[in-house]
Amino acid sequence: MKNWFRVDFIKWVQLVLPILLRKPRLIAFIEVCISEIDAMYMRFLSWRYDNLYRLSITPQVYSLEKALNDRFDYSLRRIYITKGIHYPMSYIFTQDESLDEYIGTGSEDNNMYIYARSESGGNSVSFIINVPSPVPFNNAEMRAMVEKYTVKTFEINIV
Repeated sequence: MKNWFRVDFIKWVQLVLPILLRKPRLIAFIEVCISEIDAMYMRFLSWRYDNLYRLSITPQVYSLEKALNDRFDYSLRRIYITKGIHYPMSYIFTQDESLDEYIGTGSEDNNMYIYARSESGGNSVSFIINVPSPVPFNNAEMRAMVEKYTVKTFEINIV
């Protein structure tokens, strides 16, 4: 990272001060006067680094895992993301409707599984966030953090 914007205000004031005026008392007075500008500059740098970190997070799995582990489980990094479960959609018709699949009489041997709408089709979850039970986290905060970076649907599992 380039440091072209880094400014040491105290050193800069000492360099700009004429040589004849570089007395310890005057330098100390100017340092006190400039200290608020230096503090504001440090807050700016902190804000800048926070923004650079937020901009580095993408909707990709590795990036979301990194962000979640940085926020909720920094030391052990046990939070991980798995793919959501998607089942093929099956439409059921009666025999009278003469369409592709129909409800059998029970003597047939073809097994057909019926899933809820949330498990198949467009309403299914795209990914699952697995959080170990010893990890303390706020569900609403984690949801807000993930929704900030993704547009997909997800669910949080406590393992």
